Amino acid sequence: EDFTLVTFPENQYISYLDYFLWNMTSEELAMGSNKTFGPAGAEDDEDFFGPRYISLDPAQDSINFISPLSYYDYDSNMIKATQVKYIDVADARIFPDQELLIVKPDARLKTLQKAKIIANRTTKFHTLYNGIITINGRNSYYGSAEYDYYDELDQKQVIHFKSVQAEPGEYTV
Repeated sequence: EDFTLVTFPENQYISYLDYFLWNMTSEELAMGSNKTFGPAGAEDDEDFFGPRYISLDPAQDSINFISPLSYYDYDSNMIKATQVKYIDVADARIFPDQELLIVKPDARLKTLQKAKIIANRTTKFHTLYNGIITINGRNSYYGSAEYDYYDELDQKQVIHFKSVQAEPGEYTV
């Protein structure tokens, strides 16, 4: 086949990959794909290169992301996904700092620091930054972030939101 279905049982994720490089000394597997996998059903301006990683955990409702190059650490059983432009959760688009996502052995994503959030993905009306965000699944996240508010004199005031989250109706509050 052109690619191989790879299952990560410890992480409860799957992906289709065609590139592997095993560093036996560091016990780390570099993996990726040279094929294009654009965002499913999204109306984006750019193409993404690399495989899509999909959670098999039923509680996460198939949350997924694209990472051209990821590393599997055999010591910690973590997937370190690089070059992750964003991850869509509920109505928001979340941009991880330094384009790095880490999938822990229990299928959970490591809490993001300094994340940017655009809500909602259609209108792109609100941009929050410096977010500390925990993603629970495709329709669930929570954390805190900052927002720049401009008054009628165009003076900026930074508002710190102690709570930013996706409500059960799948919208950000």
